[in-house]
Amino acid sequence: MKNIFTKLELDSFMQYFRIMIRYLIVCTSNIDEIIEQNNENREKIAPVNYFLGHYVALAYSYAGLTLSKLFITDEKRSLKKLMNKLESSDFD
Repeated sequence: MKNIFTKLELDSFMQYFRIMIRYLIVCTSNIDEIIEQNNENREKIAPVNYFLGHYVALAYSYAGLTLSKLFITDEKRSLKKLMNKLESSDFD
């Protein structure tokens, strides 16, 4: 007998994915904005350029970690685990 995959479990996966994707969007849009401002207003942001460079590096790191959480098999809710559940379970 197959396991039952419930709507509650699916909703849990989807909520987790929404949060992770939202974090990725925030990171990438912040990076894009910093790069754009650096190209347009280099003199205005010069006093905080070191901080912004550090922030961009942190945002890239965070985006990489977030992506790995979505794809790594050891995570509680990864895309691979969702696909396995969909293939091997009956549905409620």
